[in-house]
Amino acid sequence: MVSQADRISKAIAWYEANREEIAAALPLTHQGTTWTPAVLNFQDDAIAKYRDGEIGKKLAEVYVLNSIRRLYRAFERSKKEVKSGE
Repeated sequence: MVSQADRISKAIAWYEANREEIAAALPLTHQGTTWTPAVLNFQDDAIAKYRDGEIGKKLAEVYVLNSIRRLYRAFERSKKEVKSGE
């Protein structure tokens, strides 16, 4: 079974690996939510607070893991839409 800390770490790794591409794709809209460039500052801050121990695993699940999951879905959907429009 994958631990909560491992899921958070994996989400952070994906976000950091794709941050520049995400920034280029913003704004993103998916399921009624629009992500603007401000989301990058929010996400970077939440990740830094988690790494510095300012927020625990439960809050990191909300502010890091769940946030990145939603952003991932929007980002992947936008990539599919761009690809199908080519």
